[in-house]
Amino acid sequence: MCPVYMRNLQKQIAFDTNLYKRKMNLLLKKVHLEKSTINVSIVSDRSMSKWNQIYFQKKGPTDVISLPNEFFQFNNKRMSQKDSFMGEILICPSQNQRYALKENMDSKTRLDVILVHSFAHLLGYEHDSDSDFRVMRRKENQLMKEINLFNSSPLCKEIELKFIQKTLKGK
Repeated sequence: MCPVYMRNLQKQIAFDTNLYKRKMNLLLKKVHLEKSTINVSIVSDRSMSKWNQIYFQKKGPTDVISLPNEFFQFNNKRMSQKDSFMGEILICPSQNQRYALKENMDSKTRLDVILVHSFAHLLGYEHDSDSDFRVMRRKENQLMKEINLFNSSPLCKEIELKFIQKTLKGK
């Protein structure tokens, strides 16, 4: 069984679907959810703008949207697999690239960060309040360390700090 279904529906930015599919599968393995499935769609600015309007009533594209399956429940830090489909992740590489440029970050590293962030949303984590945000950040940091997306270099710490600051501004 292949738990991550990834399709590239845009042509603007080269995207290594096999690499990111492997990363998502590793995340599933790290949280012992290898039998669960996730759909990941790599979309254009135009498509992301439509989804952002539909789901969040916001105009324009965003870098990532996570759509958790409400029947895939998070209980006491353990998942109950009433439904093995965790949800859908929409990624817009061109918007990610713009954010990375604006934040003076490497776009591939930033893509790793939003991949983990969106995965945490599928696990049931949210950042609606400061306390929820701190809990979600701890989980993201744990996942990033476990799959070696970040090391202890000053550059990696700086990249993570910029992402945290951006996320806090977006609250």
